[in-house]
Amino acid sequence: MKPEMEMNRLPRYLLVVPWDLSHVGGVNEVVRNLYREFQEQDIAVPSVLIPRWECKRLSRQHLDGRTTFNLRMPAPPLPGSDLAKKCASFLAGAPTALLQLYQLLKNDRIHVVNAHYPGPYLFHFTLLKKLFPDLFRFVISCHGSDVLAMENGAPGTAVSRLVLRWGDAVTVPSRALAMKLATAVPEISEKITCIYNGIGRDKYLCRDGLNAGSGMQGRYITHVGSFEKVKGQDVLLHAFKRVREVHRDIRLLLVGRSGSLLPDIESMSAAMGIADAVTVMTDLAPERIPPLLQQAQLVVLPSRYEGGIPLVLLEAGAVRKAVVATDAGGIGELIRSGQNGLLVPPENPQALALAILTLLNDSGLMEKMANNLHDAVSGSFSWKTTASRYLELALQ
Repeated sequence: MKPEMEMNRLPRYLLVVPWDLSHVGGVNEVVRNLYREFQEQDIAVPSVLIPRWECKRLSRQHLDGRTTFNLRMPAPPLPGSDLAKKCASFLAGAPTALLQLYQLLKNDRIHVVNAHYPGPYLFHFTLLKKLFPDLFRFVISCHGSDVLAMENGAPGTAVSRLVLRWGDAVTVPSRALAMKLATAVPEISEKITCIYNGIGRDKYLCRDGLNAGSGMQGRYITHVGSFEKVKGQDVLLHAFKRVREVHRDIRLLLVGRSGSLLPDIESMSAAMGIADAVTVMTDLAPERIPPLLQQAQLVVLPSRYEGGIPLVLLEAGAVRKAVVATDAGGIGELIRSGQNGLLVPPENPQALALAILTLLNDSGLMEKMANNLHDAVSGSFSWKTTASRYLELALQ
C-alpha cells in the first residue's frame, strides 16, 4: 500500500451505483473491476456510494474490501398517485442529502464522480454540478438497458436525460450504443466516448482446471444472462428443441439473475417436453461462472437487444469457447461471423438452431472459432486498459 502522503496525490474517484454491489449483474461487474484496477494499479483512490433509504445520515463502511458510503437520496417524484405526498417527502429529504453530498465531496476531496446507470437518483449530483461547476468531474456511464429505457420514454427517463446533459462526459461500452444514445439524447453527442469493458486475466485467462466443481455432467451448451425478454432465452428454448432432435445427449444450461421471464422459461420447457434436458441456475456468485463456461460445449446468446459487448462473450473467449449469438447492439464489434463465432438475426430460432448444429457437428470448426475468439479477447480487452481509459477521460 502506498504511504498516506503519496495516496493524497492520487485522484479520488467515487463510483455511484443505484443498488447493492453484491447483486449479480453486468453493471456491478464493471464497477467492481474498475474499483479493483484503480486500487491495484495505484492510479486512483476509489470509493463507492450507494443510495439507501434507511440511511438518513451519510455512513461509511468497509464492505467486501471497498470503502462504501450509504445515504438516503430521495429522487424527484414522478407523475402518478400520491404525487403531493411524494413531493412533500422529496422536499423534506432533498436539502439534507444535498448538504451531506457536498460535505462528502469537499471533505474527502473527491475529484471524480462516476455514476453508473443514469436515473433520477442522481438528481442531487446534477444540482451540485449546476451550483458548483468546478467541484468535481461528473462522468456518467450508460450500459444498455438504460439507453433502451430512454428510447422507449420509460418513466423517469426525462430526469435521466437532464442528468446526462449536466455530465462532463458520458461513457458507453460499444460504438453501437454510442449511436443509439446520440440519437436518443442528441444534445450530448459530443460528450459520448466508447470504452470497451474488459476481462479479468486472473479470473479467466491465467487459470487452469476451471471445470473442477462446476456441478454439471455430460455435454451441454450454456447461456448466461438475466432472465428478461431482451436476453431471448425463450427463443433459445425453441432452437434447443430442434438441436435436441439431432443430439439427444446435449443439455441446455441457463444461468442468470432472476427476472420477469423466469417463470415463463420454466413453464415453456415443460410444455415443449424438454424440461428434463434444461437446467436453470439463478443468482450465482460471479466466481461460479468460469467453471460453467469452461465445461460447456459452446456459449449461445440469442439477445433481442444489447448495448455493449456482453461480458459473457469476453468470458467465453477467455476460456476458449465458441460462440453463437445474435447480431444485436455491440456484439458485432467483437464477433466476426464465420471467423470467431457465428451471428444470426434476432428472433429467429430456426437460424439459431442451424448455427448451433453447424458447430456441434464440426468439432474442428468449433475449435478454430474458439481459438480465434480467445486471441481477439486476450489481445484487446483487459480491465487494466479499461480502468486507465476511464481515469484518463475523467481527468481531462
